[in-house]
Amino acid sequence: MRSVHILIAVAVVLTGCAGGPAEVENYPNVGPTNVMVRFTTSNGYRAVFGVNDLDDTCESHFRGSVVLQPGINKISLKPGQPTFIKVAIFKVNYRGNFTTHSGTILIPGANTRYEVDVQYQDSMSDVRFYQLTKQDRKELTIVPRSACRPK
Repeated sequence: MRSVHILIAVAVVLTGCAGGPAEVENYPNVGPTNVMVRFTTSNGYRAVFGVNDLDDTCESHFRGSVVLQPGINKISLKPGQPTFIKVAIFKVNYRGNFTTHSGTILIPGANTRYEVDVQYQDSMSDVRFYQLTKQDRKELTIVPRSACRPK
């Protein structure tokens, strides 16, 4: 039961930072996969991938979250839709709770694929976003939520 409460708390962190109401919803992962999230962890750490659509005024609309499983997680983001993606890594134990997060604005291109590497090993977290090309993968610069500008 405690882990359910922690998952709700992490979801609140994901949505609260996005500027919308705190909700807990599974992300409606429909359509072709265009994001592969590789989650690597040790010692019971977990992660959540939150999806927030951004409208023309930069208002955030929480779409849902995906609890990441160790290994590869397949996610579908709507091409052309400005999106704020946020990854939260957390652990719950008798000593207390730990949470860290990283996020970026992404406008998925049509027929473009992305990878996200999420790692928590040896007390170090690392989240990196990549765009895949035919030859390689290009690391994307993190674009903070505050960089959104109304149209």
